[in-house]
Amino acid sequence: MAAPILRRLRAATLALGMPLILLAACTGFDPEAVERTLSATREGQYRLDPHHATLLFKVRHMGLAPYVGRFNDFDVVLDFDPQNPAATRLHATIDTASVDVNYPSFNATLAGPGWLDSARHPTATFVSTTVSWRDESHARVDGILTLKGIAAPASLEVIFHGATRHVITGTYTLGFSANATLNRSDWGIDKHIPVVDDEVALEIHAELQRR
Repeated sequence: MAAPILRRLRAATLALGMPLILLAACTGFDPEAVERTLSATREGQYRLDPHHATLLFKVRHMGLAPYVGRFNDFDVVLDFDPQNPAATRLHATIDTASVDVNYPSFNATLAGPGWLDSARHPTATFVSTTVSWRDESHARVDGILTLKGIAAPASLEVIFHGATRHVITGTYTLGFSANATLNRSDWGIDKHIPVVDDEVALEIHAELQRR
């Protein structure tokens, strides 16, 4: 009897202690330590932290409010050299079946052949071709978006928020946001236009960890 009780006590102690450890780490965080200067950040390859990443899309419905959804599974790899920022390279991959509009049956419809056709085209990719930095915080990333097997140009407007060592993982981490505006018909997704607008807005918020 004693051994199981001791195991349960240890598990309970760990469960209670972990939040305290995390809280202690967070209270030691200094916002002033975040590096806001692009040229002072560390070079290297960065990979998306999936726990701090959001990819939203917005499309106006019947001329009324935007219909908002997200893709739950995506990945980003960034090759970055602050001494040569124009040589920045970005590669993003999206699991199209992970589309989520908080409406399970319609999620399946959107992933189906009339829309994203995820069975035949399970991933969408964005690969950068040029990166133009306007200042230390803002860039335009031009590239090729391949969706439903169709490759067409797309551009991202990017904001660099800063870089710091993650207080929990200890990993050097960059923070970015980005947005884009696309015409879905360019990728063969033209169902129900104009009831559902052709124009789609993308919004991305992400942290990337240095490998």
